[in-house]
Amino acid sequence: MPTSTRKIAFLGTGKLNQALLRGLSLRPPAYKLAASVRSPESRARLEAAFEGLSVTLDNQELVQGASYVILGVKPHAALEVVQALKDSLPQGTTLVSLCARLPLARLREILSTRPDVKLVRLMPNTACEVGAGLLGVSCENESSPEPELLEIFSRLGQVRVIPERDMDVFTILGACTPAFFLKMAESLGRAARGNGLDEDFSRQALGQVLIGAGQLLQSSKLSAQDRITQIATPGGVTAEGLARLDELQLEAASVQAFESALAKCQSLKL
Repeated sequence: MPTSTRKIAFLGTGKLNQALLRGLSLRPPAYKLAASVRSPESRARLEAAFEGLSVTLDNQELVQGASYVILGVKPHAALEVVQALKDSLPQGTTLVSLCARLPLARLREILSTRPDVKLVRLMPNTACEVGAGLLGVSCENESSPEPELLEIFSRLGQVRVIPERDMDVFTILGACTPAFFLKMAESLGRAARGNGLDEDFSRQALGQVLIGAGQLLQSSKLSAQDRITQIATPGGVTAEGLARLDELQLEAASVQAFESALAKCQSLKL
């Protein structure tokens, strides 16, 4: 990781913050990367996993001199953490919250005496760790994100600037549906293994299939259904499998999974 007087500080090292750290280690920005943890054991593990990462047990020390502070703690702990740090945040820093269901207005209440601190919500997904993530960004008062911040995020994947009111739906679309696709990939891989293919071969092949299908979806304005029609010859092998999926109501199950996840997200109270 490059040496720099500028710093990105990661408050917390949960799954999403670690995905961001892994992704940025592949395409390092011109910033020092630093993180805080709760125990010496966690500090040792993190320093071993991320060469050059500065790790501290002290949140106050962490945020000193930080241009960007990434709030990646559990949502129920976030307000307490921000309250404790509100007078320690550097002048003009940007606080980037990864906390689902924590509106920027609630953070502004805590930081009402710190109008210099800019507030941003970010919802990445774990594919950021391989530079192929999808990241939703919302700014306070629907202002435009700083170009430099967007450049940092773009190192992790595709960035979408969205109104904060859409963040719940984006959370399910961007952060949850990868697991839905992977669950289906796991089932298809099991079927392939059951019919004689090697486990590693099946996993790698399905990974490439998902990459290719995604590129097909993004390569033109054709819908997913349009692409399905192109692939499936009437009366053919693919059509037979699709008919079985229709019998099993895959479409209804997929919609219900999305709606259930969204309802759970919207039920969270801080």
